[in-house]
Amino acid sequence: MTEQYRRGEVPAGVTLGTKMLLVPAVFGGTFSHSGALTGLRDRTNYAWIKRGDPIARYRLTVPRLYLPFLGGMAGEIEHEALVRCPSSGLLIHGRYDYSNDDEREFSRSDGHAPVRMAILLPDDEPPAEDGRFMFTDLARCVWDNREPFLRPSRYWSMGAMTEAHLRQQLDAQLALKPRLVDAMPQYEDYFEEARTEFPQLRPYLKHLFRAQ
Repeated sequence: MTEQYRRGEVPAGVTLGTKMLLVPAVFGGTFSHSGALTGLRDRTNYAWIKRGDPIARYRLTVPRLYLPFLGGMAGEIEHEALVRCPSSGLLIHGRYDYSNDDEREFSRSDGHAPVRMAILLPDDEPPAEDGRFMFTDLARCVWDNREPFLRPSRYWSMGAMTEAHLRQQLDAQLALKPRLVDAMPQYEDYFEEARTEFPQLRPYLKHLFRAQ
């Protein structure tokens, strides 16, 4: 089981740096067609998160085959996949949800998005993992159970997809990469809140204010 840290805790020996990692989201315009995404760290701002920790759960409900020998009853099977954190660090903004925009623009844009999951990295953190590390479980779940995507959505006004289009979207999701940005001044309000609510974090964050 993954070790959990309480809010305001930083592992011993860690020195935090000056870079934030912005975590790519799941394409809402594609994968909400037949599945539901639930963030798992929404209320854990200012807690430590580890590389590989689950940050979201994707659930996909697939109708069972119609089986006359069972009296014609058709139920549903629920499949589940996890989205995993690409790096270790202090979680500054923990909300994780579908992307409202084309997430491929996130990888190319210089703009910040404070509402996006964001992690303050240690000064010696190795490079972050990529989309294949984060989303392979989700991509496998969707592709192996793709029948609902090939019909009009039962939940939204979305039409049926072709297998080629779905595969293209899965490949694009897997190609996403987290993005590094400067921690200050974009996230200053978060750091002010962190050191006010959790005074034990002040030694870990004071370098950010000196650097201004």
